[in-house]
Amino acid sequence: MKTLELTIEDRTQFQYILPAQGNIKTLELVESILNKIEIMTKQETIEIEFEEEEIILMRQSVQFLDESQRLSFKSLGLAKKILRS
Repeated sequence: MKTLELTIEDRTQFQYILPAQGNIKTLELVESILNKIEIMTKQETIEIEFEEEEIILMRQSVQFLDESQRLSFKSLGLAKKILRS
């Protein structure tokens, strides 16, 4: 397991980083990640533990967006955190 410290802004950016389509396993991982990030919490920063498979999916998503030059400036901070994890 790996822990990421995520701000409210980071948590709102997951919807733009994670794939919207894929096979059942991929979409189940996306669902698991989205259930963990608690967008609605008012805490500015929270630490969330992710399974290795979830981290791998997040890294692959960021790398795909980076390589296709579709990463947004608002998602840059989250992308860096994911790649460093």
